[in-house]
Amino acid sequence: MTAPLLQVALGGAIGASARYGVNVIALRVFPGLPIGTLFVNIAGSFVMGLLAAILVDRGLMARHRFF
Repeated sequence: MTAPLLQVALGGAIGASARYGVNVIALRVFPGLPIGTLFVNIAGSFVMGLLAAILVDRGLMARHRFF
């Protein structure tokens, strides 16, 4: 129980930190628009999908079923 909770907490911390850092920079270029949040969310979704595809392809997630 503890390991999945820590993994989710770590993922949340990484995502929040990335959104904050990118937003600080993006707000200088595009004031008033949350472009940084959009960019980090799209990039994070791509990375998670890529990681899931690699793990499934290598058989490391055989017991997990997505849909």
